[in-house]
Amino acid sequence: MYWRPVFNILEDRVEVLLLNARDVKGRRGRKTDMLDSEWIAEMVQYGLVEGSFIPPANIRELRELTRYRESLVRHRTSLANRIQKLIESGNIKLGQVASDVFGASGQAMLARWRMARATHTGWPVWREAASRRRRPSSRERCRASLLKPSAGSQGAAQPV
Repeated sequence: MYWRPVFNILEDRVEVLLLNARDVKGRRGRKTDMLDSEWIAEMVQYGLVEGSFIPPANIRELRELTRYRESLVRHRTSLANRIQKLIESGNIKLGQVASDVFGASGQAMLARWRMARATHTGWPVWREAASRRRRPSSRERCRASLLKPSAGSQGAAQPV
């Protein structure tokens, strides 16, 4: 928004009105910025247009923080989806066992899988990791079934 820096500087010194361009339609004929500004000033003086609502500074700051938080949450969700897609592209169907792949149980299973891949022990360690998952809580509900070899325990994920 191009008007914000100017408004922030002038806000404490003078009364600043933000007008909607739709309400202040241009005049025909020869135009200059000076003529347009005089014409708009006359319209404001006679009460033909009103300024747009601009919330107080503390509300503007809160809105800005809320928008920023929302963008961070969207970014985090995007990254989580990319990681889960990468895991599934390696034939590891962790989403079938843990409802929250990035919760405590899902992270523990992934850690055990990484250890199994590093030591080349394979399926028994992975099955043990799936059987050791935490009890389901209200926040993370794991499905009752354990992983089966056909569910993708022999993943083919490559290091990135």
